[in-house]
Amino acid sequence: MVSTGMTMVSVVFAVCGAVGVGVGVEPEGARAGGVVERGVGVGVGVGVGVMTVGDAAPGMEGVEWVVGGSPVFGGGTPVAVCVVETWGGKGSRDIHRAAGLARDFSRIGLRAVAVVSGDAANTRATFDAAVKKAGMKDGVAVGWDGGGVVRRGYMEASGEESAPTVFVVDGRGVVAHVGDFGSARGVLVAMAEGRFDAEAARAERLAWEALRSRARPVERAFREAVSGRDWQGASRLAFQLVQMDAGRFGFYGVRRAGILLHELKEADNALLYAQSLVGTTLRDHPTGLAGLAELIINSSELAARGLDLALTAAVRADELTGGSDAAVAATLGRVYAERGDERRSSAAYERAARLEADPVVSARYRELSRGR
Repeated sequence: MVSTGMTMVSVVFAVCGAVGVGVGVEPEGARAGGVVERGVGVGVGVGVGVMTVGDAAPGMEGVEWVVGGSPVFGGGTPVAVCVVETWGGKGSRDIHRAAGLARDFSRIGLRAVAVVSGDAANTRATFDAAVKKAGMKDGVAVGWDGGGVVRRGYMEASGEESAPTVFVVDGRGVVAHVGDFGSARGVLVAMAEGRFDAEAARAERLAWEALRSRARPVERAFREAVSGRDWQGASRLAFQLVQMDAGRFGFYGVRRAGILLHELKEADNALLYAQSLVGTTLRDHPTGLAGLAELIINSSELAARGLDLALTAAVRADELTGGSDAAVAATLGRVYAERGDERRSSAAYERAARLEADPVVSARYRELSRGR
C-alpha cells in the first residue's frame, strides 16, 4: 500500500476492546439505516451501512465527550480514535496507546480520541472507572458511546467482530485502512512519507473481505467445537484456518498448539507443531511467534525442551517489529529470564518499559528489568 507522492492527513479509529464480538454477518445492504456510498470523497456521517476502505467515514454524532471533543471529518484534521473495552473499569491501556499514536505522528498533526461503546460488559460505571484509571487530561479526547453509534457505524458496518480494530481515515474523510494498531502505524508512516497508495489499500481490503467471508463459517465451526469440547475437531479447524492465511489467522496456530498441549495431552505433537510454525508458517508473523514463545515458557512440559525454540521465536518476532513493540520485547525478556540470561532479560524489559504507552504496565516492565 505504498507509493504516491502526496502526504495525506489522517484520522485513525482504533476499536480496541471486545465491542461487536459475536455480531452476525449480514449480506451487503441488508442493514437498516442505509448504506455508506462507496468511494465517496467527502467524510461526514452518512448513516449505518456497509463500509470498507475507500468509503466515507461515518460521523460520531451522539457520542458524549467527557474529555476533549469530537473529531472533524473531511476538514484535514488528523485524529486517532480508540474505542476501548473497559475490562470492568480496569482497561486503560488502549487509551494510552491512542495517545501514543497522536504523539508519534504529531508531524502530520494527529489528535487522539478514545471511545467506549456501551453494552453489557461496558457500562457507564466501568467507563468512568477506566477513564479515572487512565488519568488523561490532555493528549487524548475520551467519549462515551452509550447509544452504540460508533459500534454500529464502524465495527458492524465494516464486518469487524473482534478488536482492536483500527480505522485510518484520510484528510478527505475517506477510510484508508482497517486493521490493528501495528498495521495502522505502517499506514501512517506511509502517509507521512507520501508513499500511501489509496487504490492498492482498497484492493487489499476487498481481497481480505472476500477471504473473511470464506473463513467465517470455519471460525464459527471452530468456536462450536471448542464450546462442545470437541478438541480433535477444533484442532483440525484451527489448522485449516492457518493454512488459509497465516498472516490473518496465525493466532489459530497458537490456539492449535495449546489444544494439542493442554486438551489432547499431546506435548510431543504440540512441540513439533510449534517447531513447524516457527520455521515456516509463522516465520514472518511477529504476533504469532511471540504467542508461541509465551505458550512454551508458560508450560512446564514444554519449557525444559522448548526454550531454544521459544528464544528463536521471540528473537525473530522482535526483529520483525524492528524492536519497536513493547509486548514483544517483554516476551523476549521473559524468555531470556527463563534461560537465566539476566543481562539480556533486563535489557529487553527496559526497552519494553520505554516503548509501553500505559504508565502502569511500563512501571511493571521496569521492575522486571531490575529483577523484581
